[in-house]
Order: sequence, then C-alpha cells, then structure tokens
Amino acid sequence: MSPNWTCLAFETTTGRIVAELDTVGAPQFTAGVNEPGSLQATIPVAHLAEAERDRVRGLLGHPRISLAWCYGDWVAQAGPMWTHRVAGSNVVVGASGLWKLLAERAILPASYASVTDPSADSTFGPAALGTVAADIVRANLARRGGALPIVFPARLPGEHTRSYRGYELRSVGEALRTITAEEFGPDIEFRPRLRADRIAIEWVMRIGAPYLGGEGAPPAWDYGTGLAEVAVDSDATNQASRTWVRGDGWERGSLIGLHRDDTLTDRGWPLVDHIVTEHTSVRELSTLDRLARSYSALYRRPIELWSARVNVPAGGVSHHQLAPGFTAVFGITDHPWIPAGQYTRRVIGIGAATNPTDLALTIEATPAER
Repeated sequence: MSPNWTCLAFETTTGRIVAELDTVGAPQFTAGVNEPGSLQATIPVAHLAEAERDRVRGLLGHPRISLAWCYGDWVAQAGPMWTHRVAGSNVVVGASGLWKLLAERAILPASYASVTDPSADSTFGPAALGTVAADIVRANLARRGGALPIVFPARLPGEHTRSYRGYELRSVGEALRTITAEEFGPDIEFRPRLRADRIAIEWVMRIGAPYLGGEGAPPAWDYGTGLAEVAVDSDATNQASRTWVRGDGWERGSLIGLHRDDTLTDRGWPLVDHIVTEHTSVRELSTLDRLARSYSALYRRPIELWSARVNVPAGGVSHHQLAPGFTAVFGITDHPWIPAGQYTRRVIGIGAATNPTDLALTIEATPAER
C-alpha cells in the first residue's frame, strides 16, 4: 500500500514535531539546488471549535513554527512559516525552505563589542569552498537564539578563505549564494529528514563537489508511461560577450568584475552585456572576476530546462532516493519537439504533483558548465 501525504508542524529551532495538520487539497512544495524552495498548505478551520481554532492560530503564520510535507516518512520539503491568508473557510499557509531563514541572518560572531568594531568581523578558512560555506552556517548557529537542527558534512581541507566585516551586515544566505555562483562553486541544498527517533525533523546540509548527485543507479522513465507533460523552456537572455559583476563601492570607486569572450561576436552575433548586480557586498576584485567567469560559463549556451511529471515507482526508485541534483534517464519518443532518444540528465528541482505517487521535475536539459 502506498503511503499518504501528511503535513506536520514542528519547532524551527529544535525540530520537535508538535502537530499533524488537517489539510485539504494536494500538497504544494518546491525544492531545488541552490534555492530556498517553498511550501503551501490549506487548512480548513470553519468546522473547528473555538478552542481548537485558537490552537491553530497559535501555530500558524510565524517562523517559530515550521511546516513539512511528508510522503510516509520521506520529507519532501520543510521550513519556517512566514505568511497566512484566510480565504473563505480555509487558512492558506505559506512557508519556505531553510535557506530563506538564513537569508534573514547577518554574518556576526557569537559576541562582539559593536557591529562596527573589528570584533564583529569574521574569517572562515582556509578550507575547501564547500567547507567554508558550512562553517559560515555553523558559526551563525552559535549566536544567541541561533540554534537550528542542521547536520553538517565532514570538513574538507583546502585553500579558500572568506572574510566578512560586521558593519557590512552581509546575510548568511547571500554569502552562500555568492559561493555557489563562483567558478567551481559547490551546489548547496538543505534537505529535511525525520530524525532517527522520529519525533523531530532536521536538515542535512548537502554540499556538491561541485555538483550534487543522487544515490544508486539513475532512475529511468519513458515518455508516455512513467514520464508525462514534458515542456521545454529555453532562454538566451544572458548569453553575452561581456559579463560584468558589480561589487562594493560607489561611483568611480566601484569594484566591478569582468569576463570577456569574443567567440559569439566574432561569429556575427550582436554584442550583449550581461550585468550582474546581486553581489554588491563583495569587496574583493578577485572574487568578482571569478564570479564573472562563472556566470559567463553558465550562460555560454542558452539555458534549456525541461519540466515534466513522473510516476516515481515507474522509475524503479522510491521517494527516499530522490533529492535535487540526482541524475535520471529519460526515454523520449513521439515528442513534438525533443528528438527521440535516451537522455541522461540532471534533475535540479522537484515539486508536488496532483497524483500522490507523482513528482514534478525540473530537468537540466543543457548540462551546466562552471
């Protein structure tokens, strides 16, 4: 017998499960590589007695409590609740993956004199770049009120260091995003799971080398049976000959990384400048140049993504074997656009589907470069 989908509420800082929520409609969630992901649940409240309604009010709409969608004991996505909206007789609750919470935390040590004092500065490394990312998160948990149930991977040696000034108020989430965007930067995902005692939920910080992968042999789905609704999205917007990355500074004192590639213009393509403004806290020109090279490699070709729906058991796997970054084989025949063939591709995102045993996948049709 197939498991059922359930929606759990748990304490964000401890992971302790406090309630199983009564919901209506299908589960709604997304989870992906290098992104926060999201969750939504619709909870009927009109039929509840006032005391029970008060209990639900106390659980919803604030990040002290997190939401988790589970298929049996597989946790699809979990993270703090941020919003709720009353619609008719239901309350629609919105939550995010853990990365969103880390994006709301500044990189600061456990104690310091003032945020402008050198005691508020932090340096991580030397270590492997993924270990630097993990150490940034680990140090943040030491701040007052900063505890989170995160399981970290083993530390790896390396030569990378990163420094952050307290007065920059750089967020942990932004620092992680910058690290993943660097040349040879690792994939990162916070994968929720039930703790071994099954009374709490914890997040495993998964770090790629540089890519995240899956476990065991790749699952395989064929179009028309276990694989359906394959759509194609291609975007060449950022396929540029010049990639500029703005860093810290003002006006003529601004720090700007640059990577130049004349391959396309030499072949008659029009000049395109890709201007990246998401790293304005970066104070090292060498880091900005590395970012520019990484963005240039990422967008060297148009980004083509497939979105599809798969029946998980038809691929010869269970939900437990699937996490963003896994590789699968997709057998395509009689598709109106994609030529027939067997395609081994990486899945960079998973999400809910209407059928309980199905998942929605975001598939990297064009292999990434870094």
